[in-house]
Amino acid sequence: MDHLVSQVKEFLKENASWRKDSDLLMIPPTAEEVMAEFPEMAWETDLTGLECCRIPHYPVEYQFDVTPLALYVKMRHSGQSHAMAAMCATQKAPKAMSDRELFSGIGRLDQQYEPRYIEEIVYNARVHGYNPNPNDMYMQNLARFPGDPEAFVPPTGGRGHIKKVCEDRGLPCEGAVNVKGREPRPPEPVRLAADLAEGIVKKRIQRNPDLAKVPRKDLTQQVIEDHGAKK
Repeated sequence: MDHLVSQVKEFLKENASWRKDSDLLMIPPTAEEVMAEFPEMAWETDLTGLECCRIPHYPVEYQFDVTPLALYVKMRHSGQSHAMAAMCATQKAPKAMSDRELFSGIGRLDQQYEPRYIEEIVYNARVHGYNPNPNDMYMQNLARFPGDPEAFVPPTGGRGHIKKVCEDRGLPCEGAVNVKGREPRPPEPVRLAADLAEGIVKKRIQRNPDLAKVPRKDLTQQVIEDHGAKK
């Protein structure tokens, strides 16, 4: 460890821009750690697969690796955009992004995670009214809870789905989809169900028999205004 620290110090003498991020040299970040900090990395399959690689143009005499993910994080910390950081880290020009490229190399839903986890998220999605397509891509970064239906990205119109979810929630996104962050949209108003409104009307009449003289329609409308949104 002392030898590693010594080598990092020597490296920093020649590469002063790394001083603020020297921890990335000592312990290179994993793909999971980078995606937790920068969710847009989830679409950069070319980059997340380079977790254990070294960047060729850095000196080989050092025993530690300057990994593509470490360079990506360093550049993001310095204020660079996702696109620029990803391009430099992979040493590739940015490619056109379509639904086809977005799903490239992802595989079917049952190939994306461990079977037990797949069972959990599919069950939860069905409980919440969505039956996942076997070809969906499940994006944990979009999930508000395991199995959130909105986290299942369809193979057709996938980028549009991601954009809509990010826009509705006010989530910033850069990469496969570009969305500026803002305040989340307010939820759509929900009208109180007719059977629930009728039940409340009956209880009010039981508590105050004089309400039976009021037109039923007016009582129902009042209940809806008190307990649910008007349309």
